[in-house]
Amino acid sequence: MALPTDKSLKTKFVNTNAYAMRLTRWLLEKIENEGNTAKLDMSDLSIEHIMPQTSTPYWEEKAGVTGEEYTELVNTIGNLTLVTKTNNSSAGNKDFETKKKIFKDTLHIHMNKELYELEDWSSTSINARSDLIINSLISMYPYLHSQGNYEYNQDRNIFLDAQGIKAVGYLNENDTVVIFAGSELYSKDKNLPSDFLFETRQDLIDNGIIEKNMGGFHFAQDYMTSSISKATSLILGGSRNGWSYWRDSGGVSINESLRKTVD
Repeated sequence: MALPTDKSLKTKFVNTNAYAMRLTRWLLEKIENEGNTAKLDMSDLSIEHIMPQTSTPYWEEKAGVTGEEYTELVNTIGNLTLVTKTNNSSAGNKDFETKKKIFKDTLHIHMNKELYELEDWSSTSINARSDLIINSLISMYPYLHSQGNYEYNQDRNIFLDAQGIKAVGYLNENDTVVIFAGSELYSKDKNLPSDFLFETRQDLIDNGIIEKNMGGFHFAQDYMTSSISKATSLILGGSRNGWSYWRDSGGVSINESLRKTVD
């Protein structure tokens, strides 16, 4: 739950099983639509392994890896792309030239245009593409050193993990809270007990501050709330005493370590 630096993100993500991550589709969608004036409709797209999950002699030779190395490489972010669900079903374990025909049929997906132009797909290609994707993510979501009108102090980073929801924020000296982009929200709208809370969320969605996707709700931008309890209510729904939910970077309840006022 620590906020990663650009360096730590790159070090960890380059070898991560991205296919198992809940946010991978969301990240690929973000990269695909970054800078595009006409946003791509993602509703009929799914994640495709370029080098298939099930190894074959052809793909082991193509990649230059076998066994455990193949298993680790196949699920990295560089080996994943977006295709239509129909094309995903038909791609299977087919060779790279056949998969390039699928990429040709989906050139409206910008990342597939780059794949179609490649002549080969090996471990070197996959690692290079992983670097490009991770660098794009870092460019889109740079590590926060300081922001807004507060003086940044890393010790005031705060973390929430409740109801299957994870969020990261910053507790200012005046007890206002910045909820960092990427933080999750409780996703069941119909269970929100307050019309005001529902309307607040909807307003943030309309303004692009909160985004909804297959994984649920996430903050797409940093967002400041007037108190720790309001931040917690917005994230989890209902009336919440926020001091009871958040912890500092050492895992200690902020009610014990950072609280100065009573809300």
